[in-house]
Amino acid sequence: MPRAAKKPTGPLVEEVAGVLRAQVGRAKLSHQQVADAIGVSRAQASKILDGQKQIDLEQLDELCWALGLTFRDVVIEADRVSQFRHAGPDWDTPTLVKN
Repeated sequence: MPRAAKKPTGPLVEEVAGVLRAQVGRAKLSHQQVADAIGVSRAQASKILDGQKQIDLEQLDELCWALGLTFRDVVIEADRVSQFRHAGPDWDTPTLVKN
């Protein structure tokens, strides 16, 4: 059976990656060090930091802790920067909750 095409990452994932990438750069850490901190390969860590791969919540929590960041602050900053990600024709009304 053929695999379904993977959905590309969205603006929130990309902004989370940007916050993490900035801290990794400030701390002068390698992608291998990031990979070791969250238990993935260096290639997977690179994709996460480039915003090409979604990070799961446990990995995000572990990486935030390892980088001296708080999970909450990372998500809030990414949400703030990408606050208009739902502006567009496909996002006019929440699909599960109707007013």
